[in-house]
Amino acid sequence: MRIISILIFAAAVLCPADEGQSSKADDSGFTLKTLVNDGYALSSAKGKISFSKSDNTYVFKPAKDIKDPSGVIFSGRKVKLLPCNILEQIEKYLKAEKKESIEVRVWGIITKYDDENLLFINSVMPLGEEIKSEERQNQKPDEQEMQNDKEKENDSLLPVEQLEKLKKQSPISSEQTKIFQNINPNHIEAGLTGKFEQTGEGLVFRTQHMGRKLGSQEFRVVKSGKMAKVMGRISRLPFRPLFRITGIATEYNGKNYILLQTAVRKYSYGNFSGA
Repeated sequence: MRIISILIFAAAVLCPADEGQSSKADDSGFTLKTLVNDGYALSSAKGKISFSKSDNTYVFKPAKDIKDPSGVIFSGRKVKLLPCNILEQIEKYLKAEKKESIEVRVWGIITKYDDENLLFINSVMPLGEEIKSEERQNQKPDEQEMQNDKEKENDSLLPVEQLEKLKKQSPISSEQTKIFQNINPNHIEAGLTGKFEQTGEGLVFRTQHMGRKLGSQEFRVVKSGKMAKVMGRISRLPFRPLFRITGIATEYNGKNYILLQTAVRKYSYGNFSGA
């Protein structure tokens, strides 16, 4: 009887019942095992930004896998975009040009919230349309141009193989780059003191000065692991405490948003009410 119990226990450990369920990917290709860490810095990731009707929001589809020690976002999978000024400009551009998507290189921060990864864009570089290989073969370059290319290759310090790779890369579109010249860049807000409040539009942070709301600012907090931790802390308290926060601030459709970097509780020690 004891041997049977040991065998049953070993089978339960080696063959967990929820293995198939936990490895099954949803529409965005994410599972608990494939999530990258909250705060992952994304640098020069090539991909496509488009509107996802099923998610009712704009998404980024990376051209290559995004990996870190904890997981991976597979190429072609959808990553929902968080509100920021750059996203607002991209939306306006796609609607004005009646385009469904735009090829870009993206720099930003990947967050993790509610069992999915999201992307907060800090910078973006629009790319031109890539010439297909069939069109390349049908093109008949001028003999003089071919001779000039060969001379450039001979003068270059780069290997010929590297030069060929550079030629195949998507060029930067000067026309599209002009669209993003007037973007208000994201900026750091440090040492803001105030209180968090859960509203119908999500978590909001309102600044206070010496416990008063005079000249206060309001920031909508974008989804991230740090936001989830703050919500957990304030939900366990019977009152709303003061916090001092630092984060990356941006604008979207005329409203202020902030991606939390730090949130430290501040104590008044009875010096002011903090109402």
